[in-house]
Amino acid sequence: MRGINHPAIVKLLSFFESSEHYFLVLECKRHAWSHTRGCLLTHALHSVMEGGELFHQIVKLTYFSENLARHVILQVAQGIRHLHEERGVVHRDIKPENLLFERIPIVPSKNPLPKQFEEDKEDEGEFIPGVGGGGIGRVKIADFGLSKIVWDEQTMTPCGTVGYTAPEIVKDERYSKSVDMWALGCVLYTLLCGFPPFYDESINVLTE
Repeated sequence: MRGINHPAIVKLLSFFESSEHYFLVLECKRHAWSHTRGCLLTHALHSVMEGGELFHQIVKLTYFSENLARHVILQVAQGIRHLHEERGVVHRDIKPENLLFERIPIVPSKNPLPKQFEEDKEDEGEFIPGVGGGGIGRVKIADFGLSKIVWDEQTMTPCGTVGYTAPEIVKDERYSKSVDMWALGCVLYTLLCGFPPFYDESINVLTE
């Protein structure tokens, strides 16, 4: 993260440690990650971007318009391209919970779009090109706890979030940076439909 500087990726400003924890200071106010030595990410005090996780905005709006989904996905795709091509990094956990957004005011729609589905959808407001809509401005990729430098190599470490995990990871096959693109497709599906492409209460059924 020290070597990454991109508008669609949360910036690491500093790092220090105590006898029990690692502390990562990230670019925006009111936020800190805490790692216990030898453990995975354990605690978040506040959201990095004031809007918080994109996941909660999907829940609030039910699903996104194509304009808003495009606005989000373009930024995430640009961030992923930088990770892959400039830094040789595979994120391995791209999902709505790891995409943070800058909150912008919602301007009520002059001509609300007709409902796509039966569910009641909250008005996401006017979309402003280059700015955003639905309360979402800038979007940034966060949480590099599962990321890995691979460049053009492959790896076999099983990780990620079931439901956004590429088939080659689920099948314990070798994989590389393309797994982030699979996850990005799952995120796009979720934005447009309001639910992920693969889901089941049972992890075993979901994995199958």
